[in-house]
Amino acid sequence: MSKHLHTWRKACAVQGIRFTPEQIKAGWPESIDLGRIARLQSPDNLTNERIIYAGLLDACASGELPAQKGERTVTTGYKKEFLGIGRNGEVFRHTPVQATRDIYMVQAPAFMAWLDTLGEEPSPHISAWFDALGLTAGAAAPVASITPMPPKKKRRDLLTPLIETVQKEQANPFDTAAIWLRLCELATAKTYPLIGITGDSIQWRIDSLDEPKEFTRKMLSDRLRKQKLLQPKATKTQLKRVK
Repeated sequence: MSKHLHTWRKACAVQGIRFTPEQIKAGWPESIDLGRIARLQSPDNLTNERIIYAGLLDACASGELPAQKGERTVTTGYKKEFLGIGRNGEVFRHTPVQATRDIYMVQAPAFMAWLDTLGEEPSPHISAWFDALGLTAGAAAPVASITPMPPKKKRRDLLTPLIETVQKEQANPFDTAAIWLRLCELATAKTYPLIGITGDSIQWRIDSLDEPKEFTRKMLSDRLRKQKLLQPKATKTQLKRVK
């Protein structure tokens, strides 16, 4: 077994990494997404992992750390389908609900240069990544040598498309009570990005590293009111008088 294959298998065994079988078979990649980089840099300290991830995210968003936009398909929950009445009662099927998330992909030379600017030492897993790609300490490619991502447009939060979908289900798209009730049902089912209900609030978050956020009925009411105010007003057609 080669040294690089051995270190790659050890990296794939880190809890929470979840590389696909195709990725595992391909060996060390040229670029890795931020969540996995943060986990490999700090596999045994969740608090430090979150700090690293937040720093990476800020650096990519500002253009300080060059990255490419990628996608990852994830299972966000399960849809419960009623199949009928069986011998032992009702029969249901739970079908996975999948969604595609945008992610930042960072190349090894760029991450090496970024760590160097912070004065941070790479973890054994990250060092193995650098070594597998032929990088040595102090030989990181300058950040400017890698084409950065263009500045991203301001994104809508993940609740907006979900609320818009629920609005389309309602006879009155601005009915706060009906929309709130439906959102609570989706939160109970943990429909992404909703993760549950606590007290009078619905909790939601972007991913497992993100701190849960709270969404209240008042916040929904404010959203719907602002949205309604932005709706174009119907113009009245003047009727001509017939002589």
